[in-house]
Amino acid sequence: MLLIEEGQQSHLPKKYRPVNNLCAVIYDQFTSILTQKHFLEHINVEIAIDPANQQFVEDLQNGSMHALDFMKANGQHIELAEILTKHITLSVLSDFANFMYESLSCAQRGKMTVAYALLRKPLTDELVIFERLLTNPAEFIQLYFHVGNPKGYDPSEPNLNRQQIIQEVFRMANPGPLFVPDLVYGLRYDKHNPAGINGISNQALHIVTNHPAYRTEEAELNFVFSNYHDYRRYWRHYYYFVPYLLIYAAHVVDELVFSWMPGYEHLKAVRAFQRFVGTLFWSKWMQGGGRRTKASQQLLMQAISESLSGICDQCGKDHTIDEADLTLFFNEQLLLCPHCLCNHMASEATIERIMDLVTILHGGAEA
Repeated sequence: MLLIEEGQQSHLPKKYRPVNNLCAVIYDQFTSILTQKHFLEHINVEIAIDPANQQFVEDLQNGSMHALDFMKANGQHIELAEILTKHITLSVLSDFANFMYESLSCAQRGKMTVAYALLRKPLTDELVIFERLLTNPAEFIQLYFHVGNPKGYDPSEPNLNRQQIIQEVFRMANPGPLFVPDLVYGLRYDKHNPAGINGISNQALHIVTNHPAYRTEEAELNFVFSNYHDYRRYWRHYYYFVPYLLIYAAHVVDELVFSWMPGYEHLKAVRAFQRFVGTLFWSKWMQGGGRRTKASQQLLMQAISESLSGICDQCGKDHTIDEADLTLFFNEQLLLCPHCLCNHMASEATIERIMDLVTILHGGAEA
């Protein structure tokens, strides 16, 4: 429903429709985790119950003790942490996806004050929970369950070092060559960053703002008297930083979820490559045609083409991967031979090349 088809009527200017569709594809990566079988079958955690602990077993069966308290009392801390990590991740992810869907939907319909207001919770609060569960799950579970004081796991806690958490994400699992820790942090939390979410979302949430970085102008009310030029400015800003943070969030969630799924490295790599292609397209659409940007894009395209081009397993003819092929792959996860229309994504050799390419693009980290 977020995708704007060719010829479809929309309030969104044509310039931003490809970026909207990019966001729609990345959004589908979140929802697939919540709906597809190969993800859902890894939710369950098996725990062993010692028959000697008869009292605990009876308390569990008659409902006088919660299963989590039972596990805590029996010292099953590893299983307890695994259950809580999975439960928290999927529950927060569902809420994250709902907020992002409504924000993206509002943005394409021109309801920008609502679109901005809806971004705060997923991108500044819930994403921190994913990052903390990825980088230090034991600490988060300790604060969340064993201590239980919300101040200890509150994403908006002033003493929480969010910049350090983001840097740890990059140390553990670099999201790719176009991502920078300081930019990810600045877009989410720097009140003085004009390209970020903090100031504009505060204005969306409050009719008058007094912070020096985003103070309401004299004889003005935030967003109320917006005109045609204001909406052009909102769209340009929204579709600059939202895709960037959405792709980063998908990377963090995948790193977390696939840590439960040994044997699915091929699927993880395909999804990572899909995000990389999306980032490349975002860079092309939104950062202009400067000489340096074009040169970087050309080098990356050349690297992809050299890695994935070759002889078709089915017809034996040579083929070259170009931008049109990558567009099809990003939208449908298909790589078709131009001669026989064989889907190269069904080839183990192609998947292995994608896995190797993702390893290189992520700075040598495990794909």
